[in-house]
This record gives sequence, structure tokens and C-alpha cells, in this order.
Amino acid sequence: MSNFEVFIEKFINKNNKKDEAIKVYCAVVLGEFKLSNYKINNFLIKSLNTKSIYLRVSSLEAISKIGNLNYFLEGIKYISDSNHYINNKIFIDVLNQFGGDQYLINKELMKNFDSFNTNFKKDIIEHFKNNKIEYVKNNLIEILKSQSYGKEVKISIIKYFSVVNYEQAQEEIIKILKEYDWEYRAICASALSSYKSAKSIKSLLEGITDKNWYVRYNSAMSLLEFDENIVEKALLKDDKYSRDVLFYAMFMKNKISFNEYIDKSKKLEVNYNV
Repeated sequence: MSNFEVFIEKFINKNNKKDEAIKVYCAVVLGEFKLSNYKINNFLIKSLNTKSIYLRVSSLEAISKIGNLNYFLEGIKYISDSNHYINNKIFIDVLNQFGGDQYLINKELMKNFDSFNTNFKKDIIEHFKNNKIEYVKNNLIEILKSQSYGKEVKISIIKYFSVVNYEQAQEEIIKILKEYDWEYRAICASALSSYKSAKSIKSLLEGITDKNWYVRYNSAMSLLEFDENIVEKALLKDDKYSRDVLFYAMFMKNKISFNEYIDKSKKLEVNYNV
């Protein structure tokens, strides 16, 4: 053991029973030094069991920076099982700071996925999305197809597949757009903007006639990502609501002015009231 490690262990022993503000400082220092031994990791794991959000976050962040895969997973599982609160953006940031092999930690997060609570599952999927992690896509498509997972997790997966394109995902997203409740349908309508195919166009043209406004709006916004002739085809639909939402989407994307949108909406009212 180096003199530096001896110093760190003495530092821990001296401050182990101090108040939580001192422990937060200790955790931050240990994370910056990135030393990994039993005493250090044990101190940080024990520090997760606290009512202090600051100490909990600082300790998990330190464990992440140190980069010991097993201890980091142990820490995540402990917080998940205890239902201790950690802000989702902070947790995702902690995942990104892992000092070890990123490939291995992502593989382990997926392998242990079912052992985490719903909030952590959503955050882990968002972490995969933000970093465009493709090697988990087969796992996530199976979860999306499964009946064993809730809406929040599945919606997170649909958002992942709006960034990581996958043909199997496109098929599943189109299926969900036709069959599930409006929250699913609205997210799927947005996701299809990333899939430039005839199947997507057909589904989105149906989506702008949906009974739910959010589904219509998201479908319209996605259609505007396609060629102009597709939008022109959509505007030929003999449906007041689909045409109105397309005009509104065009205004939201700064393709027409607000006055132009109002004018087109008024003309629709006149035409359908005659």
C-alpha cells in the first residue's frame, strides 16, 4: 500500500463518524482521487444509507468516478431497492461519469435491468439514448414487445428508438400507433419522424386523422420532416381537423406566419360550414 493510500485511509478513519457535511467533503475528495480499495469503497457504500440527498449523491458519484464495476452496481441496486430519491438528471450524469469500462457498465446495466426500480429503468434507457448505445437495442425491442413492463418504461424505449434507428423497432412503433392508448400513440407519432419509409408515411397520414389532438399534432410535425409532396398529399385530405393541425404544425415550425395560420383556419371553417 502506498503512502498516499495510507493517508487516505487515515483521512477516512478520522472523518468516518463526523457529521454529514464532512462526509460529503470526504466523498467528493475520494471521487477525485479515484482510489479503489476495500476501506474506501466500504465507506462510500455505507454513506449511501443516509437521509442526506447531498451525501447520497456525492457517494454514488464518487463510486462511479472510481470505476469499480461491482461496487457501482451494488450502490445503484442499494438505492433502487431502498427507493431513496436521486434526481433523474443527476443519476444519468453519474452514469456518464463512470471511470471504468463504459461498454462493461452498459452491458451490466442491461443484464441487471429487471432488478432496478421503474425510475432507474427509465433513467438507464435515457442514458442509452443520450449516448446512442446500439448494442442494447435487441434487449430493448424485446422489452417493448413484452407485456411485463409498464407504460413509463416502454415510452422511454420508444424515445430511445427515435434516436437509434432499428427496422424491427419501426414495425413495433407502427403497431403501437394503431393499437395503444393516446400517450403511446403520441410518442410513436413523434418517433416515426426518424424513419423515412412508405410505412411511416402511411401511418402518419392516418395519425393526422386521429381522435386525439396530441396524436394528430405529433403526426403533423413528423410529416413536415418528409418531402413537401407528402405534406401536399396530406393537405388534400377531406378532413378539417387533419388539415388544421397541419397548418398549426407549419406555423410551429416557422413555415407559415401566425396570421397565415389564422387565415387558413378561418377558410377551413367557412368551407366546412357552407
